[in-house]
Amino acid sequence: MAVVERDSLNIAEVDLFKGVVEWATKEAEKRDIVADGREKRRILGDQIVKVIGFPVTKQEEFASVVLDSKILTSVEVNHVTESNSSVQRSALFWNFPKPQDPVVLLAVTGLIR
Repeated sequence: MAVVERDSLNIAEVDLFKGVVEWATKEAEKRDIVADGREKRRILGDQIVKVIGFPVTKQEEFASVVLDSKILTSVEVNHVTESNSSVQRSALFWNFPKPQDPVVLLAVTGLIR
């Protein structure tokens, strides 16, 4: 646990996650239990999972590595997804024109040409 919490680690959060998942997998094998997401989470415990900086991982890495592991709860996944999406959503829509005319709105959204 102490190693995972160190601020001095020079490692991407997704790589740190991969490392603790690999350790949990080997620990499950030692215990002769199925190494599914639920068991790995039980082995890792909330303390280790909670110190990994999931919100700073790239969305592609979060989706392909973290989500596929099935270690996070649905509430945790929603929290990370919302924190990642809120920045992009505000950046995406901040300068978006707000047409007042319904015909212009339909044209902008591609519903009419």
